[in-house]
Amino acid sequence: MAVPRDSKRVLRTVADLRDPEFRRIAIGDPEAVPAGVYARRWLERIGLWSALQPRLIPTASVRAALATVERGAADAAIVYRTDLAAAPRARRRTTPRS
Repeated sequence: MAVPRDSKRVLRTVADLRDPEFRRIAIGDPEAVPAGVYARRWLERIGLWSALQPRLIPTASVRAALATVERGAADAAIVYRTDLAAAPRARRRTTPRS
């Protein structure tokens, strides 16, 4: 999970995405993008798909989901860790910077 680098939001676990502060969550399109398919299966398995689905922004790729977070158009994204490592304007889920 990724958030904008300058975000003050706290995202420690995927369950934190239920917080209304996370209004927009980018993922690869779950109908066409492998990462989106995996994200949907994961969210269904842990019982969060239904709760989060209205706030999900499907994108053309996992990189597009990450770019959506980097430009501030999404509050969080579900992406590959390897893609996140190369994203200067996003960070891995953690507590906010002081």
